[in-house]
Amino acid sequence: MMTKYLIILFLSFVILGSALYDSGITNEELINVSNKLSYDNMNSTSLIRDMANDENQHFISRFVFKIADAFLFVSVKGVQESLEFGYENPQYNFGLIITLFLISVLLIPLIYVGLFLYYGISAVGKWVDKKYGGKEK
Repeated sequence: MMTKYLIILFLSFVILGSALYDSGITNEELINVSNKLSYDNMNSTSLIRDMANDENQHFISRFVFKIADAFLFVSVKGVQESLEFGYENPQYNFGLIITLFLISVLLIPLIYVGLFLYYGISAVGKWVDKKYGGKEK
């Protein structure tokens, strides 16, 4: 389930990198923008020092924050690489790719909603027919 959101996130930043190329910024400016999204500015190890006095709670909080930092590191590096890929390959139509992906992601829930409405309306119709249709004199 989470992979859909990561794909949408990375494709969005690829499109942003392509838009940055179209706007005419230089490669140095792209590197400057990419470096502002650094892992060092966003990590949560400073929050561990402010946490609990209990050793067990300190261990648990360190464990949770290390996992969160690992996900943050992967996300930041993925965003940086997506920006650079979109900047270096502006010839691809990433908007079409993300549109097709979103349609495929939304297609299954729309099918479920349609089936729910169809079976719900048919069940209500059968119930009304059974309750009011069978008493003709």
